[in-house]
Amino acid sequence: MIPKVANHLFLHTSRAVALVQNQSGALRNVLQSGPAAGAGSSWGSAGTGAGPGGAKFNAGSKFYKGYTGAGRAITQANSSAAQDGATKGDDEKEDIKATIVTSRASSSRHPRTHARRHSLSLPAGRNDHDQQMDVSVLQTVQMHLRQRHAFASAAAKEQQDEIEEIQHSRSVRTRRNSTASHTLSVEMAPLVPPTPADQSPPITKTSQSTSVAPNLVEETETESEDTVARSPFTTTLNDALIQEDTHVVIDHVQWLIDPSNSSPLSYPEPTVMDFNCAIRALVSLGHQTTPTLLVKLYHTLLARGLTPNLGTYIHMILGLTERDHDVQKALQLLEYRAKRERLSGRATANVEDVAAPESDEKRKVALLAEDNFATAIAIFEAACITAPRTAPASTEAGRRRAPLAVHFPLSVYHGLLRSCAAHANVDAAIRVYTQLEARSQPSRQSPSPIRADSPSRGPPPFYPSTLVFYHLLNTYVNAGDLAGAKEVFSEFRELISKGLLVHSEPKLKVQIQMWNKMMEAHFRAGQPAGALRLLEMMMDGEISKTDAAVAPPASSTFTTIINGFCNPSPSSDVTKNAPQPDIATALCWFDRLLQQPSASRNPYEPTRNPSRPDQVSWIVMLDALAQASCNNRVYLKDLNRLFNIHVKCAPQDGLDVRVVDTLMVFDANLHFLEEVAKARGAGVQIKGMEEQAKESLDFIARHFPNGTANLSGNHPGPYHLANDFARAYPHFVHFGMAQEGWEMAESLVAYEEKVILKSDPQSKGIPKFSKAALTNVLPLAFETAVSASSPTLVQTLPIVRLIGRLAISPTPSIASHHLHAYVTAPVESQQQLSTPDHEMILLCGLALPVQPSSSDIPSPPGCAYTGLMGLLQTMDNAHVNLQVPSKTMTRVTEALYANYTERDVSRFLDGLHSSFRALELPLANRTDDQGEVPRAPTPPPISTYPPDIPPPPEHILVDADVSRQIDQWFPSHPSLTVHDSYAALQASISTKPPRYPHPATLGRLINGLGRARDIAAAQSVYSIAQQVLFSPFLSQNPTWQSQAWFQIEDHMIIAYAHAGDMEAAFAHRDRITAAGGVPSPDAYGSLIECVKDTTDDTSNAMALFAECQMLGTKPNVYLYNTIISKLAKARKADFALELFQQMKANASLRPSSITYGAVIAACARVGDASAAEQLFEEMAGQPNFKPRIPPYNTMMQMYTHTKPDRERVLHYFNRMTKANIQPSAHTYKLLVDAYGTIEPIDANAMEDVFKRIESSRNVQLQGSHWAALINAYGCVLKDLDKAINIFESIPSHPSAKRSAYLPDSVTYESLINVLVTHKRMDLAQNYLAQLQASGVHMTAYIANLLIKGYAADGAIDEARSIFESLSDPASGVAAPGNHVPHDSASAPTSPHPISYREPSTWEAMFRAELGNGDRDRAVALLERLQQRQFPQAVYNRIRGIMLDDSVSPWGQLPQSQFQSLSPSPSPSP
Repeated sequence: MIPKVANHLFLHTSRAVALVQNQSGALRNVLQSGPAAGAGSSWGSAGTGAGPGGAKFNAGSKFYKGYTGAGRAITQANSSAAQDGATKGDDEKEDIKATIVTSRASSSRHPRTHARRHSLSLPAGRNDHDQQMDVSVLQTVQMHLRQRHAFASAAAKEQQDEIEEIQHSRSVRTRRNSTASHTLSVEMAPLVPPTPADQSPPITKTSQSTSVAPNLVEETETESEDTVARSPFTTTLNDALIQEDTHVVIDHVQWLIDPSNSSPLSYPEPTVMDFNCAIRALVSLGHQTTPTLLVKLYHTLLARGLTPNLGTYIHMILGLTERDHDVQKALQLLEYRAKRERLSGRATANVEDVAAPESDEKRKVALLAEDNFATAIAIFEAACITAPRTAPASTEAGRRRAPLAVHFPLSVYHGLLRSCAAHANVDAAIRVYTQLEARSQPSRQSPSPIRADSPSRGPPPFYPSTLVFYHLLNTYVNAGDLAGAKEVFSEFRELISKGLLVHSEPKLKVQIQMWNKMMEAHFRAGQPAGALRLLEMMMDGEISKTDAAVAPPASSTFTTIINGFCNPSPSSDVTKNAPQPDIATALCWFDRLLQQPSASRNPYEPTRNPSRPDQVSWIVMLDALAQASCNNRVYLKDLNRLFNIHVKCAPQDGLDVRVVDTLMVFDANLHFLEEVAKARGAGVQIKGMEEQAKESLDFIARHFPNGTANLSGNHPGPYHLANDFARAYPHFVHFGMAQEGWEMAESLVAYEEKVILKSDPQSKGIPKFSKAALTNVLPLAFETAVSASSPTLVQTLPIVRLIGRLAISPTPSIASHHLHAYVTAPVESQQQLSTPDHEMILLCGLALPVQPSSSDIPSPPGCAYTGLMGLLQTMDNAHVNLQVPSKTMTRVTEALYANYTERDVSRFLDGLHSSFRALELPLANRTDDQGEVPRAPTPPPISTYPPDIPPPPEHILVDADVSRQIDQWFPSHPSLTVHDSYAALQASISTKPPRYPHPATLGRLINGLGRARDIAAAQSVYSIAQQVLFSPFLSQNPTWQSQAWFQIEDHMIIAYAHAGDMEAAFAHRDRITAAGGVPSPDAYGSLIECVKDTTDDTSNAMALFAECQMLGTKPNVYLYNTIISKLAKARKADFALELFQQMKANASLRPSSITYGAVIAACARVGDASAAEQLFEEMAGQPNFKPRIPPYNTMMQMYTHTKPDRERVLHYFNRMTKANIQPSAHTYKLLVDAYGTIEPIDANAMEDVFKRIESSRNVQLQGSHWAALINAYGCVLKDLDKAINIFESIPSHPSAKRSAYLPDSVTYESLINVLVTHKRMDLAQNYLAQLQASGVHMTAYIANLLIKGYAADGAIDEARSIFESLSDPASGVAAPGNHVPHDSASAPTSPHPISYREPSTWEAMFRAELGNGDRDRAVALLERLQQRQFPQAVYNRIRGIMLDDSVSPWGQLPQSQFQSLSPSPSPSP
């Protein structure tokens, strides 16, 4: 226990030894003499863990509300800040009758003599705590009554100014505990007549009334106002308060203050009840009013000759003390931020400073100018001399003539005493406590404990609450009055031991709080030995349990000890004799706590054995070390060491790694690095400083957030991280850690982009803080990373890409080096660049002269960039399809025509790819004032008229009736089809004279014909549309002509995409973008939906989505559905969910059942069952929900194959049937799998499902059902004969007669899988021959199983033969014929006579060769795979298998050969 801590301290801390010698042996007693043997503590043991521990303190803790410090705020950290709220209900119900105040004898059993108390009292001597006192706390506080404060008078004009200010600052109601400050100061007229200085407040008799504030009240004023009929004013105001209508509340308050203003309100003469209602309303509004407005309302009540009643005083005092509490919290925040300024630096001055010291100082001045505490005390004293009207003494009313303050609920006294403690005002606290004791004296015959909720008969005896004593003790502690604190503490111990205190909190918690606060008092007085004596008493009392008044220790107790050594006095105390921090001793205590085996669960939970540091302990220690590191770099190492432990152990100990602590530790390290730089500049060399600087840099890089950071809770602001990066980067460069510094830069940008997307998922905002920070360091970064003589694309590309992401204009130096690297790079490297890379290349070209001379580009030497035309030629040689944003295209066009003749530009562009034609002059003639917003369409030039279409007739009649007739099919018609409308079009243009529909009608017809895959008809309508578009009729209206032209082209994209002609679809997309337009979301949705049969459908779809976002297309529901579906199929659930959240954030869009089905499928495919279920329930709760079968099948499939759970499968099947959805063939296949593959296997139920399929009229028995049955018996139940018998029975089954294609390839695949599982490849050969003879197509998946089976059987030649018998599809095209639809009957027997390899086929063969030990063949296969140009992810996965395999050939290859097989990513086909 404690003695072992003492040994550690004595061995390692000289400060502790000196302290022991100077404190009369008290510390030695605590550290060396522990409790009796056999206590069983593990304090001195090494423990099983070396990490921190603990849990968060109560919600009232100041450490969880922003930038709060650990110094002075620790005095409230473990306090009962939330206790007011906890006891409020009981306080307000209290109805204690007043009695005459009489001095009571001390409750102490032995008389004691009290030392005189005031705010400057000091202990009489070292043993002052042992002196005997013979007077009670009441007798002592009565000596300190002072004259009451009064308010100065105010001008009426300032009242009107206040009203105008409130009118101007109306806002939506927010939380009450605001710390907003107001600078307006208003002096008020006296609230009560001043009392002579030598006279105490009259308590037992009333004072004479005055003309300003009568001090008599009606007999009924103490009754509940709810029993009185409400006035129209009160009713309206209460209703407004319930509805949170701030405007109405403010208007009514203003009417009370000045009814003569222009307000349209009209009510009868206001009463006290009206004013009380208004006061309550202002208190409820909190920060939306000013404290002076509250006082003005009170002053107006007095000015009207009304007498405040009990409710008036209660609400005024509660409002003012609550506001004072908020002000004190705000001042603590500002004090902590000012302390942080010592460590902080400003490296990004060109961005907004969110915590400017000057604004903090102004706010502090404004907060200090508020006089809420003095006002509350003055009103309280007014209540102390305000009594009921005179009545005969023989009556009940006469006996109750006591001041109104006697009737205050405890919550009023709690608020006043809390403010007294905050202001360290002992005099005021004594006056409040005196009046509190005047309520009633305790009965000597009833010493039993009375709790706040206990029933009583008649006038209850007075028992002060524990919270009263806590605030009273806190007042003396904050005032530095140790003697007074000791007396209050002694009285508390005596009363609690007798059960004479009302417990507003659990008894043990209150005791621990009081003992902790008394420890703090000793530290404040520079007597840590006294605090440790208290700790010794607590430790001994916990073991002996002989004294009920001794609190047991808890984790908060040790936090108090650590804080006492770290912050023995408030930071505002700058006196010479103020106790100084002892960080070394605190650190020794903290390190010993780290060695304890258990974490703290609650800061007030008694414990025999100390626990690991709790949350507040960590806050205190880290803050103290950070501040101490400014003067002693040794403490910086301790700071970093502890922070590493904190990050590692916080999750298991239930702690938070606070953002403010992370930034503080960063600031401490950066402050040290800046001091190192100053010393280096001054030529000062300090041993070990350079090594420690590198350690600090490594520490910062390790803990710096990146794009993977979790933003679910509180997270660092991008401004702070950008500022820290800008401060740190030069040091990274100086110490040779430029690469780590640049990784930090990329992390910063990714992090800020993630923050932006979180706040606005559809935002395209540029990370402004990252941009500001990187703009300053880019020249240094580029100089460090790039070779000055021969820059390469690998060196320049990462930096230039980051420049592009941040929209930073490249400098001439960066531009020349990057263009040199690009021009000199191999064509293969140039072809791997993306569209944003091409845009940055053009921007670099625009940063240099269009026709530079040798002197225009001094570096790099012999720069290969020869001019803008040469750059465009290089891009064309690399087969670049120029699709950069129109804004950049316009700038390039303008640069070309400004430096070359029109003929030269046209001749030059004619020799380039067609995409470069967009640089011709018509594009440059348009202006773009919208930045990156896509430019508005302009009338199409006649050059866009297709040459193979006859010229338009001179006269065209566009008939609205014809348009309506042709449009009848759209969007649906019970009998007419799109082909009927096409026939109607042909008929209308064949009449004399021909009549044509509107272009919009033609566009819809093109769309429908394309979806019907009738391309010939769609092209015919397109030709007609061109004749209409370029006819004189439309040419007279350029705007209509332009819009119609883009609509027709847009519909052609959709038509060709759905017809499967993607090349033609992209050609029409290029026509739109080349003309400065943007395809519609429907067009992009069609392109994404119809991109298939490629080796990387998902990447192509994502590229299209990124393109539409870049061009400014606003996604609609269809576009979101298509891209989310593509992502779901590729198991990219994170991105799918991100897009889904973007869609939900758009108020104009509502996800459909198709949307939910797609995103549910995304979660299901990656096994995220909780997210899938949550989304399913969300979908079912949508008002527009229409049950569809795919989401139900998706959930069933997830619980069948991904997360096997038969109960959940049946749950969703039952929900499907209850929703009146007819199960599909796939649904039944999943049921067969659920019974046949999920343990325990239920073969009977599986057979019942199969029979249900056989007898179903709606579902046809398919190959997938047979395959599921064969798989269950053969692979799961290991019954080979049964599986073969089932397969052999298929040709004779009635289902085979209805479908000529059974058994199909899926059925064969399942049987061969069974044979491979049972290692019966001798049988496999027979069935393979049967498959080939029946004409069933052998898919790649059947081949995969055969390769695996033959290889395992040692027949590697057979496996190779199977592999080589397959073919490869065209480059970039997915292998056809391998995916059989669910409905076997819908596909021919052998639609693809050639069998094509899948990536999985290559993988199967690789594994076979590796298992056979043939390294050369494995390498050869990898080289062939590389030549196939599969997506890089496929190549890397298979190559990774080779690397990870125990028989991998890589280990015996030369390094050069290994490098040759590690190519750069190939472009996706």
